[in-house]
Amino acid sequence: MNAHFPRGFTMVSIDGLQLEKACALLLGAGFCASPGWRGRLNAEIVKRAFRGKVFEVHPDRAESLGVPAPVLTEKFHALQKSYDYVLACLARPEVPVPTPPHRSPAPRPATQPTTRKAAHTRRPAATYYVGDRPPRRLKFGEFLYYNGRISQEELFSAVRWQASMRPRIGEIAMAFGYLDHARINQLLELRQQARKLHQPLAEFARDQGFLSHFQWMAVMGRQKRLQRPLGAYWESQGKFSPAELSELADSQRQHNWYYANKL
Repeated sequence: MNAHFPRGFTMVSIDGLQLEKACALLLGAGFCASPGWRGRLNAEIVKRAFRGKVFEVHPDRAESLGVPAPVLTEKFHALQKSYDYVLACLARPEVPVPTPPHRSPAPRPATQPTTRKAAHTRRPAATYYVGDRPPRRLKFGEFLYYNGRISQEELFSAVRWQASMRPRIGEIAMAFGYLDHARINQLLELRQQARKLHQPLAEFARDQGFLSHFQWMAVMGRQKRLQRPLGAYWESQGKFSPAELSELADSQRQHNWYYANKL
């Protein structure tokens, strides 16, 4: 575009390649491949896509997804950076703006230190999902989130609570007679030396030959059976009653049955 602007004006430019890369990460390469995609781009589409994507890469879900936490952390930061960049581009479209005359910078006024109380009150608003449910089978927490019944923050809090309440893998392995204290301490030392602290202990023990594949499956299955259900967290928080949780669980089973049997 070869537009000419009056003297004293400058163009606020947007890096088209960077914007396309950021949108491809958030919205998918197909969105950016279609003609006129920038004209269809708006904040609501971006925010909805971000809410869906962040659930898939949040570090708090490392154990449930079976992905190392550092890997998810890197993906989460890349997603957050792309999200912030796209919203910044939408907030400042490419238009001519006056170029301020050159002048000496004014002294910066002294800023009042933020009190601890004020910082505590500025909390981000709860993030609820808006849109259609993903066309796939969903875990109970995912089902509630994608139905708008819980916020993203409530889901992550429940996942952290569940992880803190589940029995330790080492204790289960010792109860089964697969490991003892000495071998667990040896495993912990080996994992630290290998710089694989992000890897779950049972998985590391299997890879190092301390557990057979069958023993690893038995330990993981036992831990899963003994862990508290997510619904117990929301019931303790007063979010849902037992009857509501039962109805929601029935709806989740119907949803999963449909996609498990869909041709």
